[in-house]
Amino acid sequence: MFTRMNAKTMGRLGGLATVKAHGHEHMQAIGRRGFKVTTERHFDGDRRKHLNALIRRGLRSLDPCPWSDHWRDYQAFPDPPDETL
Repeated sequence: MFTRMNAKTMGRLGGLATVKAHGHEHMQAIGRRGFKVTTERHFDGDRRKHLNALIRRGLRSLDPCPWSDHWRDYQAFPDPPDETL
């Protein structure tokens, strides 16, 4: 019988089989391509924006008071200073 727990187990075993068949380099390449495509589609190709969004999401998930919206504008990688001045 197909259940949610079976799906998790099957997904995990399928991932392990893929690593065994193709190696870690293959999985890393898939991850890099996925990150690049997500950056291009949702963050206008700005890697810094994407990383900041991921860090904010992680910090919000650990926040004991998520309703405070404390991490909304947090930037671990702020924009570099303007050198034209």
